[in-house]
Amino acid sequence: MATEREVEFAAFDGTILRGILYLPERRNAPGVVRTAGFTFLKHNFVAQVAKHFQAAGYAALIYDHRSWGSSSGTPRHNVNFFTQAADYSDAVTYLTTMSSEVDPDRIAIWGAGHAGGVVMLTSALDSRVKASVLAMPFFSGERDSRFWPEGLWDRVWDERTKCHGESEGEYVPIFAESREEADVNPEARLIGSAEAYDFWKACKQMSDEMGVEWENKVLLQSLFHMRHWEPNAYLPQLKSPVLWIMPKREQFTSFETHVGAFHTIKAPKEALSPGSGNLHAFTDTSIFDSVVQQQIDWLDRTL
Repeated sequence: MATEREVEFAAFDGTILRGILYLPERRNAPGVVRTAGFTFLKHNFVAQVAKHFQAAGYAALIYDHRSWGSSSGTPRHNVNFFTQAADYSDAVTYLTTMSSEVDPDRIAIWGAGHAGGVVMLTSALDSRVKASVLAMPFFSGERDSRFWPEGLWDRVWDERTKCHGESEGEYVPIFAESREEADVNPEARLIGSAEAYDFWKACKQMSDEMGVEWENKVLLQSLFHMRHWEPNAYLPQLKSPVLWIMPKREQFTSFETHVGAFHTIKAPKEALSPGSGNLHAFTDTSIFDSVVQQQIDWLDRTL
């Protein structure tokens, strides 16, 4: 019988990562590790994807990134993609301990948005990963920073040069606080578009309904690490097969930029385009079901 259960496992440094393990009816199933992108939580559409995979016969492990949601880690609301990449490998290690339920030789990793960039790095350096799904990935901190509010990078450095362990530091909002702000002044936030606001509101409603605290903020020093983040440099090092889901329309990265990065991959690869904005692939049910099924079909051929 298919089951799902809450799980926790320790990262290499002892940080406890908490999530949900979805097991299919069959034993020795292929496994997929997946997380949400940037500041989103495991139940923000990632759980829905996992349930589709479970129904198709895959073991699916989802978890909250450290410092977010149910996972431990301080300071809270901190993002460090380099550490998240190491945590992905620790999640793979956790799956390999379930030899009777999960086939340790058939494990894939999946990431959406910035987590797609994290998957690039993890897959390039962890030979246990047999396939990777990059769902509308963000893969350049330099490109991300072009859309930051004016003066924000200066604030990062100002805080860094003046504060030395005295406090956690400043927090900054991520999404617009209202649809009006998103329509009129999207450049005032890290991710300020109307589409992003609608997605955030949908995810926030999910969190509120589940009683999970999730605030619209991120630690300012997260952007210091984010600006150094260029996982696209690891694409030529990928050795296992890759499925790249690239949107036709996206606020930060053009379709042509996705295509250009895709072609630097030397490993077996396939591209899939839902023909929409990146967030519509999650919020539009007709697109969501089709795209998820195509991912499953690809993994059936690959693992």
